[in-house]
Amino acid sequence: SAQTQSLTTDQIVSLQSADAAALKTSVIAALSSNQVHALTTDNVAALKSAQFAAMTSDQLVGLSTDQIVAMGSAQFSGWNSSQFNALSTNNI
Repeated sequence: SAQTQSLTTDQIVSLQSADAAALKTSVIAALSSNQVHALTTDNVAALKSAQFAAMTSDQLVGLSTDQIVAMGSAQFSGWNSSQFNALSTNNI
């Protein structure tokens, strides 16, 4: 379920938006950068700012331009400077 402490990439690819929005920050923090990259744009758009705030710079490097575009301004509200620095110039 969405409440397990770790997810496989296959599980991430098949997540529904409601499940993605319900993920605990501890689960988010355990994702690899490849797994973050595997999130659908719908799922990225469903994530809350607190979930993004739980991500490390290494995880955020995995975001694609399409995923960044899908995000709303509120989702960036919890970010710190090192998280922003992790984004490639292509993504900004």
